[in-house]
Amino acid sequence: MNNRLINILIDFAFKQVFAGNGESSEFILKDFLNCILELKDDDKIKEIVQLNPFNEREYIKDKQSIMDIKIKTEKDEYIDIEVQINDVDNYKKRSLYYWSKLYGESLGKGDSYYELKKSIVINIVNFNIIEENDKYHNVFVIKEREENTLFLEDLEIHYIELEKFNVEKDINELNDLEEWIVFLKECNEKHDCEIIEKLSSRKEEIEMAVKIMNKLSADEIEYQKYLAREKYIMDEISKKKYAQYKMAQMKEQEENARKAEEEAKKALAEAEEKTLQAEAKRKVAEEKRKAEEEKRKVEEVKRKAEEAKRIAAEKKALQAEEELDNMKKTVALNLLDLLDDHTIAIQTGLSIEEVGQIRKGHKSQG
Repeated sequence: MNNRLINILIDFAFKQVFAGNGESSEFILKDFLNCILELKDDDKIKEIVQLNPFNEREYIKDKQSIMDIKIKTEKDEYIDIEVQINDVDNYKKRSLYYWSKLYGESLGKGDSYYELKKSIVINIVNFNIIEENDKYHNVFVIKEREENTLFLEDLEIHYIELEKFNVEKDINELNDLEEWIVFLKECNEKHDCEIIEKLSSRKEEIEMAVKIMNKLSADEIEYQKYLAREKYIMDEISKKKYAQYKMAQMKEQEENARKAEEEAKKALAEAEEKTLQAEAKRKVAEEKRKAEEEKRKVEEVKRKAEEAKRIAAEKKALQAEEELDNMKKTVALNLLDLLDDHTIAIQTGLSIEEVGQIRKGHKSQG
């Protein structure tokens, strides 16, 4: 085996093996399709017609050409096979678009829709695309959602995700499709010679595919074509990754700008809220001050009223005391001719001196 084995997942090599070597490629491709489509016995594909055979001149002129394999079977079914090592933009929609083109191409000019043929798209990808399950081979058709009844058999899309294939089996226990999957994963610069040899000994079609790959790898001209195609694909991957990086960078900048704007709005809102709170606090303090002032005024009025009341009471008390004193003196005056000073003092509550003063004044008047 050639130690410089090229990577079969580079579409140039894939198409050379499955469509670029005449009857050998046809023999290999029929088995490959029968394994993928799980066709048995009389249902197997027996005849195929290449609808886009490998054209080296066109390839040399256009390095960007899509290296898919498009065939028609003896049952008038159309099949398109694409191998992809890089997750291109929205690959699911891309494969559905390819199916729609293939389906449209099955209708000849002037034909009725009845003439549309079943169209199958097979996607062999070296990345994960179906996140809903861990199966490496998923098949999609059109079915009624609840009853699960097939609406029309014309649409069939396959996804073979090589990265999901991690079956730990002995080579001798692999089924036909698993053998092909192992071959696709192993047939590259880092190949395991023992595995390739075991697969070749078990399956004639894989043995023929290995021979074509060895021939391509050994032919310097073909090898340079392969390298050119590989470089183009790697460059496209780099461009895409760089574009994704720039897009992510731009989104990050936009996100940062959005966050900054939100933070500014939030800060402004908080500042306005604090201003409103401060204003409200000031108003509350002002109202409290006014209330305290009113309370103070009320207390002052109350104090003055109490003071006026006290003064009035004192005046009234003094007046009453004065009236009582005058009354005592009048009584004492009336008793001067009847009683002595000591007795009059006891009877009126006046002091003996006060009674003496009254008597003295009475005599001076008489």
